[in-house]
Amino acid sequence: RRWSTRVDGTPIGDLLLQGDTVVLRVDPASLLGLDQRDGRKRWQHRLDPGASEPVRLDAAHIVIAGFNGGVAVIRTRDGSLLWHQPVAGRMQRPIADASGVVLVSTVGEVTSFASSDGRLQWRRNIAVGDAVDPVAWRDQVVVASSRSRLVFLNRGDGSSSVTLTLPAAPTHL
Repeated sequence: RRWSTRVDGTPIGDLLLQGDTVVLRVDPASLLGLDQRDGRKRWQHRLDPGASEPVRLDAAHIVIAGFNGGVAVIRTRDGSLLWHQPVAGRMQRPIADASGVVLVSTVGEVTSFASSDGRLQWRRNIAVGDAVDPVAWRDQVVVASSRSRLVFLNRGDGSSSVTLTLPAAPTHL
């Protein structure tokens, strides 16, 4: 069965299907939860400008960076807030799973929060400059920066396992 619904603004990014809720980012700065069956709006939250794409945490929750100056976990069924933590600077799209929520901010910090309650697990300043979205690799968080650096951090405690500086690309042939 098909449906359509009117939203205030322009849909941006990808739709996220979470249970029977469709999660949608809308410009300017909103996050919507729509009923998958009929498109009816279940909930809406205001976001900070430049908020990340929502990321699936588990079958019932999503994570969004750029929510009231921080990161938040939201129940997708009703839009209620499980937890929120302030974070300095603009944040990249987080990594989220049962072991934690990890994100990189523009002030060069990598922060890990407990998925269940938002408790700070660890924070490291790695001064990477403009970083791209972090990625999970085995038991590591990998952060790539515009300064041609790759930083590998232990997912459990944030300790640095290795930092690689990549050679600069040739400027001419």
